[in-house]
Amino acid sequence: MKQKFMSNKWSRKNNHDISRPRAIFIAVLSLLMTLISAKVFLTNSPIDKSEAIEKTAVFDFCDIQYGKNFSLAYAVLFFENAEEEYIRGICVNQDLRKDIEAIKKGTELHMLINPRNNYIIELRTSTAELLNFDYAQNKLRQEGVSFLYLGIFMLALCGYFVYKAITTKERITKADIKFYWNIMRGK
Repeated sequence: MKQKFMSNKWSRKNNHDISRPRAIFIAVLSLLMTLISAKVFLTNSPIDKSEAIEKTAVFDFCDIQYGKNFSLAYAVLFFENAEEEYIRGICVNQDLRKDIEAIKKGTELHMLINPRNNYIIELRTSTAELLNFDYAQNKLRQEGVSFLYLGIFMLALCGYFVYKAITTKERITKADIKFYWNIMRGK
């Protein structure tokens, strides 16, 4: 038996071809992820203090929600009139978490709420400031910028797969040729 020179697995051509439908699917999916990232960037962009919604409510209790890997997802503040407001987990540091857990029932809280994403961006009692407006805005902006970078990457990925969808040449197999030949002959 005669073996071809360099016929081992290392000498084979890498088959990095991708089918046109798969390339189109990945391009559409990455475009969708670009739009979602842009939406997160826009909702987390900083606002003026005058644009924020002011709200005062009487505190009832709080609930701290954790996500994957025990990372803080958000803090939920419940009030006596059955309302609830959220603080993004990225804005909650250890001091704020301890302060929120130490708030007594019946304490009046003064809040500023971002109208774009409905999260608390400033939280005060009558005696102390628990969440600083500038700190929360900075944290949300940082998160928004990271989503902007993700969106730019996904847009580049979309462009690449659109290019792959346009330049992909579909291979015709012998079975395809036989099928089309039979159609042309009327069988």
